Amino acid sequence: GASGIAGLMIGMVVLGSANSVAQADERLKMESTTIETRSGTVVEAESGRLTVPLFHSQPDGPGIEIAFIRVAGKDNTSSPPLFVLAGGPGDSGIGIVRGMFGDGGERIRQYIDGDIIGIDQRGVGEARPNLAVPERYGFPIPAPGSLKEYSRRIAETHRKVATRLRDSGIDLAAFNTNENTDDMAALRQALGYKKIRLWGTSYGSHLALAVIKRHAENVDRAFIASPEGPDHTLKHPIHVQNCLERIAGANQELWTTFDKILKKLDKAPVQTSVIHPISKQPVAIGISAFDVRLWAWNTMDRIESTRQFADAVGQMGEGDFSAPGLWLLRYRAMSGAGSAMNHAMDIASGCSSKRRRQIDESSGKCVLGDVINFPGVEADAAWNLPQLPDDFRGGVEFDCPVLIFCGDIDARTPLENAREILDGFPNGRLVVIEGGGHGFKPSPTLMKIVGDFFRGEDLPAEQTVKN
Repeated sequence: GASGIAGLMIGMVVLGSANSVAQADERLKMESTTIETRSGTVVEAESGRLTVPLFHSQPDGPGIEIAFIRVAGKDNTSSPPLFVLAGGPGDSGIGIVRGMFGDGGERIRQYIDGDIIGIDQRGVGEARPNLAVPERYGFPIPAPGSLKEYSRRIAETHRKVATRLRDSGIDLAAFNTNENTDDMAALRQALGYKKIRLWGTSYGSHLALAVIKRHAENVDRAFIASPEGPDHTLKHPIHVQNCLERIAGANQELWTTFDKILKKLDKAPVQTSVIHPISKQPVAIGISAFDVRLWAWNTMDRIESTRQFADAVGQMGEGDFSAPGLWLLRYRAMSGAGSAMNHAMDIASGCSSKRRRQIDESSGKCVLGDVINFPGVEADAAWNLPQLPDDFRGGVEFDCPVLIFCGDIDARTPLENAREILDGFPNGRLVVIEGGGHGFKPSPTLMKIVGDFFRGEDLPAEQTVKN
């Protein structure tokens, strides 16, 4: 792969005239950096910044910066570079690549030969501006929660954040996945690559699919995990319900107990006491049926907490609400807007009218109801941002190879997402991770499949793998 400024300049010369080299050089800044590994060795890398248009339709208008880290590939490799697209939206691709090498050193080279580029997308991490915001929602801790009260406070906070950012000169409408996608194309061009490979997880997969849709001619192949298609930003209650039933498996008593708990709480909230993790003092917490649904949905965020769900339901059946109580204490005390980029991206991606209708029709029939898309319309409207055009949410078709990893108990990006995406990919391959939740744990078993895929080896159309 290209190494250092010399490799970069060679790549840019390939692009064309000396004038384009000068323009690229002016927009692109790079310097040497290192990644320290857990074993104490050091991996050489480059950190960089690229100035991109705030709106790509206005190339001479205001600019913002995205940031990245690049680790050069094996000497003499012909493999295209890998762009690592983080999820969230709002997570750091630079952090992922630092973690890849920091945890395992050069062992990642068993699987990926080419340059590896981790990107902090517009509004994220080392990018400028960074749209992380400190405002918290300020939920009262002792009172039982309700959809109405939570949503009111969230919307109020979002309006304040949006006003403050706009007053500081930030146009939040520029933080959408189409602009983000064109940033990836600009970075590819500035670094002198003709084709790239993609690695995206969760929102990163949503972004990867948008890159394919807008710039397919420059994509060699793509690996996506926890897949979120163009119209999957809002969750489908039936798909979540199917996943919950897979979690329960043969344990139907789990859902009977959970249903009884919710019906009891619908009649009257409970009060419980939990020990504050810092002060070590007891704290009173009111818990409603909505609170328990909210807690249950958030346990589906990662595989470790998903596995604790059944135990916690059993405890609640015996009158012990400490599991949701501890979670609610943290949620009410600490939750806030987090990142305006996160909200802006999701609002812009939006939802088709067909999917919105399906969500509305099915939410009342499912155990978690509408909590899976909480905080919902009121909180989104507070940002006063437009949705991208309808064609953004249309299907993606792509002849090049695509590998999808999906956990069979991933409620956030369920198997139905993967199968729908694969309809447009004749060379798509699906790996169902047995017992896998949201996110991608790079075990040797799974990384071997990734390595085989990037080496061009043929894989089964679908396989189930234990992680």
